[in-house]
Amino acid sequence: MNDQVRPEPTDRRDVLIGRVVDGEATSQDWEEIRELAGDDQTVFAEIAELQELRRETIEYVEEAGDIASRVEFPSHLHPKVTPAGRMRFVGVWGGWAVAALVAVAWSIGLRPGDPLIVGDANSGTMTGNLGGAVATNASDALQQYLDLGKESGTVIGELPSGIVLEKQPLADGSGYEVLYIRPIIERTTVHNVFREVQTESGKSQIVPAALPKPARQPQSW
Repeated sequence: MNDQVRPEPTDRRDVLIGRVVDGEATSQDWEEIRELAGDDQTVFAEIAELQELRRETIEYVEEAGDIASRVEFPSHLHPKVTPAGRMRFVGVWGGWAVAALVAVAWSIGLRPGDPLIVGDANSGTMTGNLGGAVATNASDALQQYLDLGKESGTVIGELPSGIVLEKQPLADGSGYEVLYIRPIIERTTVHNVFREVQTESGKSQIVPAALPKPARQPQSW
């Protein structure tokens, strides 16, 4: 007698749909999908929608990778990192950074290929020190956040360009109202790290990455 707990139908349905979207469904999986779906055709509509989302996600990741490749971190951040080590660093952490950017892109409807906008150096929002001043507007509040973050080491800096999301001409013809992302480079601590590997079938898969072992403390005599 098999005591293994069988997944609930809804959970199994999600697993099967995921296999179809990833292109890993077998003929048996397809038979099971038809059996679970019954007369409910929404399962096939969901598969089509997820396949489209997967395609768009790949485009987002490629776009994010292009943006990330243009970012050069200050050399003092990794003074002892060799080129090989830097590549390993990107392999482990790059996916986490891209995932964060993709999450932002999904939330605001960003599309690949949107142009870049150069920050206005005269706006007063890129530089300056508020000290202990109370922020009276959003720009001052953000600048105060950046300044405090730099002091604490959680903020590395702000990129000099942003990604344009939308632009609308002003009614008086004097300019444009622009919606854009201001990329901020920040430092955080991550305990759950993942990396991308290739399966035997050549497909990409995300797996947990090994965390560095603590350095051995010298024994005292």
